[in-house]
Amino acid sequence: MPYERFKEVNDRLKALEATQAKTEADRKAAADKALADQAQWQKLAEQREIELKAERTERLRMEVAVAKGLPVGLAGRLQGDDKAAMEKDADTILAQIAEAAKGKLGPGVPPPPQGGRPAATDLSKMTPDEIRKQTSAILNQARS
Repeated sequence: MPYERFKEVNDRLKALEATQAKTEADRKAAADKALADQAQWQKLAEQREIELKAERTERLRMEVAVAKGLPVGLAGRLQGDDKAAMEKDADTILAQIAEAAKGKLGPGVPPPPQGGRPAATDLSKMTPDEIRKQTSAILNQARS
């Protein structure tokens, strides 16, 4: 009889230990899954934060470009982390555009001749020697 009671208690203890081990394993698996989900959500939140910052920066670039009168095509070239820095950069770009329009940045590209031909030359004011030089220059250009 004592052996039977001992066996019964021992079997019950083993069953409880097995149940407890299974419960702990299930709890650990649930905690690991929750941690993985949390890491995934954290990664997703960081990605969305980066996208939001990029959208805000792009919107700010457009606002500064429109406010400063900068062509919208150049808005993407504005640099800076805040509105003041972008406005300063826009002023610099506008100054460079104005200088280029005035010819301060160099001679630039001469306008193309009209109709693909050189500009009309007034032969009545030229000497025969100047006419020959002009004709030679035109022929050399045509050969090139």
